[in-house]
Amino acid sequence: SYKSHDDEKEQRQQRDIKPTLHEENRTSSVSFLHRFVPDVPAARTPPAVFIMVSRICMALSFHIFQTIWTVALRERFQFGPQDYGR
Repeated sequence: SYKSHDDEKEQRQQRDIKPTLHEENRTSSVSFLHRFVPDVPAARTPPAVFIMVSRICMALSFHIFQTIWTVALRERFQFGPQDYGR
């Protein structure tokens, strides 16, 4: 069965066991991921994470390209606002 990380943390506090450095880093990174990744085990598999990261990178690169492209069109071809409607 799948236990939430809060339950594990609470059980560890009840047993008075100090978490190791690796466990502390793991829980902090997991809490960061909980904000962006759905709480579905399939969404945390390496292929799913790869697809999500690649889509974020593609979106970022598109917006950077779009910003540069309008300036390049204007400088090279004197492409202005009136030309977008043609």
